[in-house]
This record gives sequence, C-alpha cells and structure tokens, in this order.
Amino acid sequence: MACIVLSWPGEMDADCKRWQARSVKWLQDTYGDQLKTVIRHDDEAFPHLHAFIVPDDLKAISLHPGDSAKQKAKADGLSPKEQNEAYKQSFRDWQDSYWDKVGKPSGLTRIGPGRRRLTRDQWNQEKQQAKALAIALADGRAVAKRVDAAKAKAEKFEKA
Repeated sequence: MACIVLSWPGEMDADCKRWQARSVKWLQDTYGDQLKTVIRHDDEAFPHLHAFIVPDDLKAISLHPGDSAKQKAKADGLSPKEQNEAYKQSFRDWQDSYWDKVGKPSGLTRIGPGRRRLTRDQWNQEKQQAKALAIALADGRAVAKRVDAAKAKAEKFEKA
C-alpha cells in the first residue's frame, strides 16, 4: 500500500473544499480502482488529504512514476544517466499533472519560493497572480457555459 499526502496551504474554507474535490478527482483519474480511500485531516496547521492506494501487484514501488520510467528505460537498454533522466522527467510530469488539474485552478503555484530564492514581496506577488489566474479560468468556464446555453436556446428558437 502507498500513501500520498496532499496539503492545502490555508484555512478550511470554500476554496479548500474545491481543492479537495479537484484532488480526489485527480487521484481517481490517476489511480482508478487502485485508489482505496481518501481521508482529510485537520489535525495540523493546514488541512491535508491522505490517499491510500493499493497497486494491483501489491508492490508500492510500482506506483512511483519515476521508478516505473526508470525500469522501462533500463529494459530498453538506455544508459544509467538516461535512466535517471527518465526517472526525473516522469516524476516532473506526474507533479505537473497534479498542478495542471488541481493546483492551477485552485490558485496555487507550481514551485515554492525557497527553491527559486524569491523575496517575500516576489513570492506574495506570485501567489496573487496564481489566484488571479484561477479566477480568470473559473470566469472563462462560466462564460463558456453561458455561450453554450445561448447557442442551444438559439438552435431551439430556429427549429420552432
């Protein structure tokens, strides 16, 4: 069995609940029937989810995207350096998938401030931009729904 922990960097509020729903959907899409349960904990500074996954072969390492890519690269006869690159790239792709489906629509940034040596002002500005992007994406989806509804109404009117 493997456990993945996903953490929300704030209080339990409406945004957190939307993040939670997106996270569970991403886990279901990524792991399918192997995902057994997701539990939310509010026992620490930030709400977080524990996802428990049981792989079909009962070997937790088989769920690690980097390890799977490295084993495939090894089987394909690639050099150890290429195997390690496959490992890193696969894991980055897995993280990017989570950010694209969950983080970005939730107004979260992809990489924290410390690794990139951002000042507090730069980090706060980046967080504000991420929230603005999430709002713009949500607004775009709302507009698309209204356009689709208007088109359906127009088609219905034309038929009548």
